[in-house]
Order: sequence, then structure tokens, then C-alpha cells
Amino acid sequence: MAYRWGFNLPMPEFFGLDIGSHSIKAVQVRRDDRGGVRLTHFSTYSTPSDAYGSQAEKHKKKLAEAVKNTMEEAGIKSSQVVASLPESKIFTRVIEMPKMSEKELKSSLEYEAERYIPFPVESAVFDSEIVSKGENSKKMQVLLVAAPESLVTRYLDILEGAGLEILALEPETVSLVRALVGRGEKAAVPTLLVSIGSSTTDLVITENGKIGFTRSVATGGKALGRALARALSFEEEQAESYKRS
Repeated sequence: MAYRWGFNLPMPEFFGLDIGSHSIKAVQVRRDDRGGVRLTHFSTYSTPSDAYGSQAEKHKKKLAEAVKNTMEEAGIKSSQVVASLPESKIFTRVIEMPKMSEKELKSSLEYEAERYIPFPVESAVFDSEIVSKGENSKKMQVLLVAAPESLVTRYLDILEGAGLEILALEPETVSLVRALVGRGEKAAVPTLLVSIGSSTTDLVITENGKIGFTRSVATGGKALGRALARALSFEEEQAESYKRS
């Protein structure tokens, strides 16, 4: 599910949160008098390495505490949050389906999703959005997003444990497209977004502000740091500093 706001509407009092394998990132923005958006709060906080990905209650509490520490460092007072789900843990694809209404799509989605998602439909949470309807075609392009129910439940437990009201959970790629591509003339140009994380790299291709292709590759900044360390005979800590500079 995704939370969106109109460009002419007041911006709600929420903040964005990303719980990564390496760091937790919190950000809040405000709309200025000229209709633009400016950054007001931002912070990163190291993710407890033993807690990330764990379903154990003690580890979820540890992550909830880390989220609160991130907010405190950023100076964020809002209790409403929109959090991103890791692309490597969910399924995001543009699929082709027969033309139908939004209502018909919702009712047929479960049966259609079974053909695509790599985990059981009965243990998944999924949503969709119509990307395009060809004028001279009987088919349409649909963005299908599915997440394991266990992942969604884990995020809900962590965020509620941090005392937060959850407005939405959405894929990292959806957040990236909204933030970096936006709308208007710039969004019409086909664009490739590359997000290099600690252990994964996400690729997104957009056109007219709509996602047309997504993939998550199981390599990222840590692998780059190790490669630099081997190639330049550096210690890994030195290679990480070299990579960043």
C-alpha cells in the first residue's frame, strides 16, 4: 500500500523511515511558501547487527529502540510514519493483464498473483496499481506488489513498539520514484534509478512517472568495499573510507 498526497494539498505531519541492514534512516520534509519541499530533519543510526531480519521479540524490541534513537537524533516529534519495505524481501513486478476496472482488478488479483509471486499467496499481503492501458490493445500493464505476511507483521510490531502510528508501508522503489522522478515534464523521460545499499542494489526504470521495471540484485556497498580492499591491499575499514571519499 502506498501513501500519496496532492501537490496542492498541505503536507501531513509524518516522517519517512527506512530500516536497512546497515543503518536506520529517518527523514522529514516541509512544504515551503512557494510550493517547494525542503528538508527539515534527517538522521541515520546504526542497525543492531544481531536484530536485523530476526523475528525474535527481543530483537524486535531492540530495533524499536533503535528507531526511537534515530528519531531523537533527527529531532523528529511526529508519531506518524511512512516506512519502506526492503525491495530484496518483497516482490515488485509490472505484469500484463486483460483490461478491466480497478474494482475488477482487486477481485481477480489474488488468482493472478499466484502465477507470479515466489511465495504462497495465502501467506502474502499484496496490492496493485494500473500503470497503463493501451488504446488499441485488450491488455493493460499492472504494477503488482506482494510481501510475505511475516515481514509486514514484523514491521508493524517494530513500529508499534516504537510508539508510532503507521500510515503506510511501501516498497523502496515506489518511494524512490516519487522522490527523485516526481511529476511533470521531467517524469516523462525514461529514467533508470540505481539505489546501492549495503548488501543489495535496486534498479528501477520509469516512464511518465510510472514504474515499468524493477529488480533487486544481491550485491551492494559491502561487496564494493571488499573488492577495493583486495585490489588495493587495504584493510576493510580503510577501503570503506576510500570508497566513501
